[in-house]
Amino acid sequence: MADQQTQTADQPQPPQQPGMFNLSPGPMDGPKDKRGFRVDFNLGLRLELPKGGPWRVRLTDQDTSFVVYDGPVDGEQILSSDKKYFIRWRVDVWEGSREVFSHSYDARGKDVLIETCSIAMGDTIAFLPYARIFKERHGCRKLYFVVPDYMRDVVRACYPDLEVIPRGKHPSGLYASYYMGNFYPSTNRNLQPYSWHMTGLQRCGASILGLPMEEARPDLSPLAGARPIEEPYVCIAAQATAQCKYWNNPNGWLDTVQYLKSIGYRVICIDKERGYGTGGYVNTIPWGAEDLTGARPLAERVNYLAHADFFIGLTSGIAWLAWGAGVPVVLIAGFTAPWNEFSTPYRLINLNVCNSCFNDGQNDFDMEAFDWCPHHHDDIDHRYECMRGITSEYVISTVKRLMAERGLDPKRGRGKSK
Repeated sequence: MADQQTQTADQPQPPQQPGMFNLSPGPMDGPKDKRGFRVDFNLGLRLELPKGGPWRVRLTDQDTSFVVYDGPVDGEQILSSDKKYFIRWRVDVWEGSREVFSHSYDARGKDVLIETCSIAMGDTIAFLPYARIFKERHGCRKLYFVVPDYMRDVVRACYPDLEVIPRGKHPSGLYASYYMGNFYPSTNRNLQPYSWHMTGLQRCGASILGLPMEEARPDLSPLAGARPIEEPYVCIAAQATAQCKYWNNPNGWLDTVQYLKSIGYRVICIDKERGYGTGGYVNTIPWGAEDLTGARPLAERVNYLAHADFFIGLTSGIAWLAWGAGVPVVLIAGFTAPWNEFSTPYRLINLNVCNSCFNDGQNDFDMEAFDWCPHHHDDIDHRYECMRGITSEYVISTVKRLMAERGLDPKRGRGKSK
């Protein structure tokens, strides 16, 4: 059966991943045929066999014509596939020499659920466009989309064609359900077809839904309102969820903020936290930036981003928010490989020092260790050199290039229209 197994419903399911939600397919409550056969695609293929038999069951991947399983099954039971991501299945069942049941995956006119298995803002925003693409490609009647509670209003406003629902409130009668995330360990091939080390955050989500692994920008433009600041301004975000994500260059933010102010920009920090850190690390708002931190509505942050001349930040949720708002992004990111995030011509990485450890495949990111630095944890001279080695001169020269390419000059009022 290659790497695909059939199993009874009471057999152990794959272990849950740290930091992720428990994945549950729910009861099989769709319609049965006259003989009592029933199939759905909730957390993988599930086939309910009625009393009778013995049965011969064949499971085929229609897109590759690969027969995953073809063999006998005794008695009444529920079979489920190990693979939980999208596969366009075909199911055939025989009793003796007579075919008694067949079904080919077809979500047209059906109700489907997609759930983001992370509370991280960046993950949720990265996965947003693929829910709509899946619905349109398959012609679903309803596409239920489950996101963290704090993101629901944002997603409803920007994607009114999706049925945004809370976690744990799955509707009945679902034809299929899929769970998007970068699952741990990265070698797990039951929840994701590729390691996120190879694909990066967004394309891994696309592959789970069987969609082309092409970048798709989330559309947060419906949240933009009136310009909040009359003068030309730039947004920045300096906080992150792990020290390896911070711009650990001691002069980086100081020099950059001073430069931006010297050429006529107001510099607005839109992080949620004014200061953050643990284990001896304390990271505060860059000196000289205006403080717009705090538990403010995401729609307000999107509006500030939408009217800014550009955004400077790290590989964090705010950077994905900026990309979705349509603002040019200067991305300071040394610990991830360039393909891990969205494309921007203003991404900075220093290849002269240790870099891209998040994507090198040697270590899975430890979400519980704020001071994670897999290659130089015990070497103070080289710890976080991937981000420390990105100089303020490098960032400022990138800002100058961005301004020249986009015709920005705050002193002459040649920024975004007021």
